[in-house]
Amino acid sequence: MILWNSLRSPHASLLLLLFALLLQLPSVQAQLVVGSAPDVELRYLVDLPTDGTLRRGEAALDLQAGGRGTLLVKGSIGVSNRFSLGLSYGGTSLLGTGKPGLYPLPGVFATFRIFDESKIAPALLIGFDSQGRRGIVEGSRNYEIKSPGFYAVLSRNYAFYGTMSTHVGVNYSFEHYDGREQPNFFGGVEKSVGEFASCIVEYNAGLNNAWGAGNNGKGFLNVGLWINLGAGMAIGASARDLLESSPEGGERIIQLQYVFDPE
Repeated sequence: MILWNSLRSPHASLLLLLFALLLQLPSVQAQLVVGSAPDVELRYLVDLPTDGTLRRGEAALDLQAGGRGTLLVKGSIGVSNRFSLGLSYGGTSLLGTGKPGLYPLPGVFATFRIFDESKIAPALLIGFDSQGRRGIVEGSRNYEIKSPGFYAVLSRNYAFYGTMSTHVGVNYSFEHYDGREQPNFFGGVEKSVGEFASCIVEYNAGLNNAWGAGNNGKGFLNVGLWINLGAGMAIGASARDLLESSPEGGERIIQLQYVFDPE
C-alpha cells in the first residue's frame, strides 16, 4: 500500500516515464563512452560535471543507485552540438526496504559549451543543475549534498599512457538552508584504463555546505570506475564521500549511462 500510494504521485509518474524512455531507446552496434578512444563525451565523473555534451539529436538516460535505497534517474537531449538540457528525479528508499520518500521536486539542468579545447586553451562549459545528491535535510526541501546551481567548468585532455582529462570548476548553489551562500570549487580527473574503462577521482570542496571543507567537514571526495558495455552504455561503481564529511558517512553507488546516437 505504501509503495502504491507513492507510485500514484505526479512526481513518481515522471520517474516511471524516464524509465520507459530508457526501454524505448534503440541500441547501437558500437559506441564507447569511456576509455582511451570514446565515441561519445563523458558528461560527468561521479557527481561532478565535465565539459562533455551530447551532440545534436543524441539522447541520454542516466541512473544512479546508492545508500538508503536512493535512486536517481536523469534524461537529457542534445539540442545542438553545444547545448543540452534535461530533467532528473528520484528519491530515497525506492530500493530495498523502508517507506519510499520522493524528492520534493524534479531537477532541471542545461549545459552550453562556450569554447572547445584548443592547443593553447581548455574547453569551457557553463551550466545549471538543480539536482542535489543523497537524501533531503530534515525540515527542509534541500539536499544533503547541495545541487550545483549555476556552474562553469574548464576541461583539458592529455595523452598519458592512454588518455587523461582534468576538470576544474566553480559553482553557486541556491540552497541556503544552512546559511552558507558562498561560491564553491570542485575538480576531478578521468584516466583511461585501456580502451574499455576509466578510473575517476573527484573532489567537491563543499565550501557552501555545512559539512564541507573549512566548516564541519573536509569536503567530498569520490572515486569510481566506469566500464564500457558497448551500444552506447557504460556501467560505473563508485565510492562517495571517502572523507566521511556527511553525517551519514560514505556510501557505495552504482551508475549506468546510456547514450543513443541516431547516426
